[in-house]
Amino acid sequence: MHQGNWGSNAKNFYTLGPDEILTSLQSLNIPTTGQFFQMNSMENRVYQIQVEKNHVIEDLKAIHFWDESWNPDYLLVKFYRPSRWSIEQITEELLLENELFEQELPVIPALKINNELLHKNSALDLHFTVYPHARGRSPEELQDEDFFQLGRTLARLHNIGRMNSYKHRVKLDVNSFIHQGVQQLKQKDLIPNHQEREYLELINQIAATIDQKLSKATYLRVHGDFHRGNMLKFNEKISLLDFDDSLSAPAIQDIWP
Repeated sequence: MHQGNWGSNAKNFYTLGPDEILTSLQSLNIPTTGQFFQMNSMENRVYQIQVEKNHVIEDLKAIHFWDESWNPDYLLVKFYRPSRWSIEQITEELLLENELFEQELPVIPALKINNELLHKNSALDLHFTVYPHARGRSPEELQDEDFFQLGRTLARLHNIGRMNSYKHRVKLDVNSFIHQGVQQLKQKDLIPNHQEREYLELINQIAATIDQKLSKATYLRVHGDFHRGNMLKFNEKISLLDFDDSLSAPAIQDIWP
């Protein structure tokens, strides 16, 4: 279930600094040079870390099908915002990324280190993952060939998404996206008293209409946030990243953004 609060470890997330970030990598026996750069991320905290050239990266190359667009001089470390997703929900996201990558889809998956995809800094009570540093840029304009490529990729992603189902991640339905939000508005007394009855009647009508439509839909695991900002283009190849909003939904959820 999607959580609306930040939890008791929010302060540690707010005050993440170089020492905590580098120590987290060192706990996985990945030595760094000390150089790091904070990346753009609205919900989580993502950092580009320069790593020392040693056997650790070679081990990672042996574990994964190392992509030519990945830069072995750097890794990305992603710290998850507390209480946004459960451990089970994050794990399902990471497993989907790796499942797609193993099927040779152009996605950037979390690296499995010490046989784990999700790690924890126990001192901070924060969870994090490690990703390869992929070369490329977000495409400014999509050309015809890009649309063909993305169409093929999305079709394959959805075919694989149908092969299994989420047990823990959010489902696109009226309960998750309408009723839970309305309940929070009521609990926090954010609906003006003189408008509450009309507002709730309208919301219930909308929910009933949507529920009727969705009852006929086929649900599958989708990317959930399929737009140019979550794409990297390198040598005419477009890779997908950031499955943080992946959910169970009809395939159209990945098309209309």
